[in-house]
Parts: sequence; structure tokens; C-alpha cells
Amino acid sequence: MNILMLVTRRQYRGAEVSASNLSKQLVNRGYTIFWVGLFKNNKNDLSIQGATNADLKGSDSGFINPLKLFDLISFIKKHRIDIIQANGSDTLKYAVFATLFNKRTKIIYRNISIVSYWINRSKIKKLFFGWLMSRVNHVVSVGENSRKDFIETYQYPENKISVIKRGIPVLALDKQTQKNKLLAEWGLPAETHILIWAGSLSKEKNPELMIDIAKDLNEKKISCIILICGKGKMEEKLKDKIAQLNINNIKLMGYQKELSPLLAAADVLVLTSFVEGIPGIILEAAAQKTPAVASNVGGVSEALIDKVTGFIVEKHESTLFSEKIIQLLKDKTIYNMISNSAHDYVVENYNEEKKTDEFVDLYKKLVL
Repeated sequence: MNILMLVTRRQYRGAEVSASNLSKQLVNRGYTIFWVGLFKNNKNDLSIQGATNADLKGSDSGFINPLKLFDLISFIKKHRIDIIQANGSDTLKYAVFATLFNKRTKIIYRNISIVSYWINRSKIKKLFFGWLMSRVNHVVSVGENSRKDFIETYQYPENKISVIKRGIPVLALDKQTQKNKLLAEWGLPAETHILIWAGSLSKEKNPELMIDIAKDLNEKKISCIILICGKGKMEEKLKDKIAQLNINNIKLMGYQKELSPLLAAADVLVLTSFVEGIPGIILEAAAQKTPAVASNVGGVSEALIDKVTGFIVEKHESTLFSEKIIQLLKDKTIYNMISNSAHDYVVENYNEEKKTDEFVDLYKKLVL
């Protein structure tokens, strides 16, 4: 079976990393995988050993670039692609237009978010994406909330959409070793707590709230260092706010190719988003026994069990977040119980092998 994994860019970001982890599992099982970026990533390409790694030709400009579309059509024909898995963003429209006259190649769309947040603002966009979805053979949602939202938004047939959770690799990193290493590197005392926020520095991820949380924690005399990992349009605005509030215990870490060591070193992950599908960062942190304090949006409640594997906050208010963070940091018994439960929850519910089995079953159902 020849499978084309189409991603926006071959980059180290949430949707792409998740698709690459699945692709690695499929390569190990003997499937022929074509790992293809719609747009070229200028540095730090995410490549997969054993797969064909490529980027489509053509510029990034325009609604659909003809050269890029023709390159994809040729690629599908040359390699006799059985399945295109379109992983978010612009990949869907290219996959659909490239297979308009090709009934052999099946399309799977991987839905990673709450589509109503992005689509309901524009009737034209909703109609267009609804048409694209009508050309898809199957939709895979990362969680039940995103599946229900997708069905309601597009009036989508329930028999053409299913839930397959992310497969999360569980790396054996020792938390205390990773934490000691960071604190020593920065010359900070051993009792300093490490908090981490990770994501795109964008409005929907709401990184400004993390700065307000830092201010609250400082006022309550909590000894901590706060790592903000990511790049985006809001970077300068965040720098200005940090300077204005005179907060000196925040480190803007920028883009991080590998987050696992930082997640292992952290005591708590903080997620402040306005919209999420199933936030992989919560699961990746849990795999390192790092519990999360997160806003109650999208599929967060599917990645985190409140008071069992972390804490869910109902409102985007800094004081509510800081209260839950302090509760975790101050009570070692509660912290150990929750961090261990978070790890066990990921191992049981987001097992890579089991999730790969579910994708393979779907591929066979569509192709054979």
C-alpha cells in the first residue's frame, strides 16, 4: 500500500509531528510512505527515515498554485498512490483538486481542531470547505468533541467520520535529572519551580495570559521560572508586556525542535488557549509525568481528567490558573498522585501501536 502523508510543511510542530510519528510506525510495518510538504520548510526539515521525503514545487502564493498542483498530480500518478492523508490547513484543497478525476486514490482528512471556530465566521468559506469535504472518503478526528463539532458544522455523514486518537511516544527521561540540568545551567536554586507554556505565539493560543499568570505567581512569592516556547506574530507584543510589567523570571525560548527534555524538566505545563482539538502538548507533557493546568476548550477534557491527571480551568482568568498551579506545587502528595496518573492515562489511552492499528484498519477498509 502506497500512502502519501501530505502536511503543510515538514516541520517540528503539533500536527506535523503527530503525522510523522504515525508515518514512522507505518514504515516500521513495511508500508511505503511518501512524506510530502505542501510548502518548503526553509530550515530544520522534519524527515522520516525509510520514507520518501519531498516538498512540492511551486511558490507559496495564490489560492492554488498551478505548478504545485500539477506536481502533486504527477506525484500521485508516478507513485501510484493508494491513499492521501491530508493533515490540516491547505493540504485538503490540494488533495481534492489533484484527485478530481482520479477515483482510485482515496482521501483521508485528519481533523485536529474545532472547525466551527474557524469556519462559522464566513459563509463562503463554510460552503467551499463543505464541498471539499464531500470529496473526501473519510475524516479522522482526534477526539469526540471535534468529531461532533465537525458533523454539526458541515452536516457531515456520521458513517464517514471516526475518532482515532493521537499516538504518543513515551520517552524514558528522568524528570529530576532534566530539571537539575536546567537549573544548574541558569544558576538557579534547586527549589525553583519550572513552568512551561508551548505553542504558536498567536491570538488563539492566548500567550498573554501566561504573562498575567506569572505576575500573579510573583506577587504570591512563588519561586519559579517560566518557559514560553514558540514563535509567532505576537512575539514583540509579549516582550513589550514583559518589560512593562517588569517580570524577570520569564524566558522566551523561541522555537524548540525537541520539547521532550523541557517537558520532562518542568513541574507544570500551562495551556491558556481559546481553541484546541486534542492538545498534543498536554499528552506529551503527561508522558514525562508533567501535569497540566489548562483552559476548558475544545477537546481538553479528553486529554486531561480534571483533578485526576491535571486541572481544568473554566475561565481565562490568571488568578484561577495561579491557584491551581500553586495547589500542585505546594502539595507533594497531590503532585505525585496526579503526575503518575497523567503518565498512566497516556500510556493506556494514547498507545502508539494501538492507534497505528486503527489507522491501518481504516486504510484497508478504504482500499481493499
